[in-house]
Amino acid sequence: MGLKSYAYVINDGKMVVKMKGFALKGQAKDLITFDSILNMLRTRMQDTEK
Repeated sequence: MGLKSYAYVINDGKMVVKMKGFALKGQAKDLITFDSILNMLRTRMQDTEK
């Protein structure tokens, strides 16, 4: 994930994911989700704490 990648949830529960350099359509949209990004960040944080 680069500096120009982000994800957020808006008030109605819709999840928005933006990644510079990726067209989030089809299979990519199914793979790169808010939850997958959150999981990746949590895993990375756990790895750095060890």
